[in-house]
Amino acid sequence: MPYGIPKTEGGDTPENVKKMEDCVNKIKGDYTKEQKIAICKKSLFGKKKEQAELELLSYRDEFIRKQMLNNKITFSQAKELFNKHLIENNYIF
Repeated sequence: MPYGIPKTEGGDTPENVKKMEDCVNKIKGDYTKEQKIAICKKSLFGKKKEQAELELLSYRDEFIRKQMLNNKITFSQAKELFNKHLIENNYIF
């Protein structure tokens, strides 16, 4: 699966795709596939996986809170919007 890795980082080479797939498969916890890809993409570019996870959780929580307040939607709806947001932004947060 291509991950949209920037050419400045080597692009979607077979080696980078394998690194991403290995990383995604190793992440445990209550994450969607989109969230796992975002964590791995950030860790592929130099962040420690644990730091990338913390940053994602913080970003996700703030995104969901704002969506719920501004758009008067449920938590589930806001979570769904967050996953769409990750995809639209090439899994970069």
